Amino acid sequence: MPNTSLKKRILPFGMLLILLTGVFFGGPLKLARAHAEYERSEPMAGSVIAEPPPEIQVWFTQELFRRKGANILEVFDSAGTQVDKKDTRIDDDDRAHVMVSLPEGLLAGIYTVHWRNLSAEDGHEGSGEFSFTVNPAAGETSPQVNPTAVQPSATEPSAPALTPAPLVTPTPAPAPTSGGLPCLGGIILAGLSLGLVVTSQGRSKGVT
Repeated sequence: MPNTSLKKRILPFGMLLILLTGVFFGGPLKLARAHAEYERSEPMAGSVIAEPPPEIQVWFTQELFRRKGANILEVFDSAGTQVDKKDTRIDDDDRAHVMVSLPEGLLAGIYTVHWRNLSAEDGHEGSGEFSFTVNPAAGETSPQVNPTAVQPSATEPSAPALTPAPLVTPTPAPAPTSGGLPCLGGIILAGLSLGLVVTSQGRSKGVT
């Protein structure tokens, strides 16, 4: 009988410990994966293209919530001037797909795309950026041949090639963190363990 009573006392403590472990150690990992993050784009991040595209297209990892001003694509040239048509729109058939138009006649150079969005799945805001380079010479590059089969010859000076833009990893807005939750969880677990020990000792003394 004493053993049965002790088991009944221990069982609630054990279930509570399991629940707290899932909350304090599993919860933060789930929060860290939130946000509609950059998945891919056209042009690709860090790419070098021969002609400026008619529009910028970006795909995210989650569908977006339609709210005015919440989902924005902005394109800037190397001087920091915004060059897009400010007509960001979400694809009706794919809410993870966003586009913004570009004007004709953009000059060669490095362009940076800033994006901001609002996830329809978790309601979190995200933001980031990536760059691409427009270089007309990129489309005129001939396939490389075997150096031993080519005789040296004088060539006319060519215009300096533009340096490709570095790949910039999108930086989503900071995800909510658990803050002091792990510390608080440790205190609660320690208190429960102490209470369990005291209860067990008191029960043992009562039996003897």
